[in-house]
Amino acid sequence: MIWTRVRTAVLFGTVAVILQSACADPPPAVATSPVDSAAAAAPQVVPNLPAAPAPAAPAQPERVPIVADAWPWTAIGRVNLNGNGFCTGTLIGPRHVLTAAHCLYDRSLGRWRDARDVHFVAGFDSDRHHGHSAGRELLLPNQQNGFGRAALRVPTENWAIVVLQNTIPVRPLSWRPVTAENLDLMQQGARLVRAGYDQDRPYRLSADVDCEMTGFDVTGMVRHTCAATRGSAGSPLMLVSPNQEPLVVATVTGSQWGEGLAVPASAFEQTARVALTFYP
Repeated sequence: MIWTRVRTAVLFGTVAVILQSACADPPPAVATSPVDSAAAAAPQVVPNLPAAPAPAAPAQPERVPIVADAWPWTAIGRVNLNGNGFCTGTLIGPRHVLTAAHCLYDRSLGRWRDARDVHFVAGFDSDRHHGHSAGRELLLPNQQNGFGRAALRVPTENWAIVVLQNTIPVRPLSWRPVTAENLDLMQQGARLVRAGYDQDRPYRLSADVDCEMTGFDVTGMVRHTCAATRGSAGSPLMLVSPNQEPLVVATVTGSQWGEGLAVPASAFEQTARVALTFYP
């Protein structure tokens, strides 16, 4: 995957995909509590993960609050946009945050945001967090013809990696590509979890703890049933298996025709590896 830095000039066109999970409206300022300097060890069972609904429970997607006081929740954070709203991001390296590209585009100015105006707060929970830093670089897919048009033709380019100025003392999450061929195999014995900061619960993680991937659309986007709302753009879709670490398989971008859409990890994997090498 070819990628460019944020300094590449692009134009934001009309996007056909409904960005229901777009950035949330501006929230109050984030509290700056002391940073927890110890990264949590990988647990055998994901802490604070609510039980899956009983088979007889209604099929309507549901979001529940999650206390971000242990890994992997501490690796998910709010991407604050200098008072102009927020999205969700996932720490995939010591100072590497995966999010949705459309969150980082300033529509009012017609350009990408300055990386220094992007601020990641890991495990944000009311007046607590587990580390924070402003951005240093924005790594984006190669979008020569403008982000809006590229997102229309190639929705799998709606991702970005924010390289932070400082490392975050939290263990990052790993990712794994998902394809049509391994979709069923990957989901066997696993729960799909979507966790993010939603506009109606901006100060605490909300999660759908038992949804599923239903397949891929014609553009290669992952279709899923996870509940989400505004602010949850950039949320990770995580596979949670017994006695295994959670794995990020996609990042949420929006919805279309009543289903959630997410960029599969195969789309950003190459750039993520390059970023971890050149921005350690």
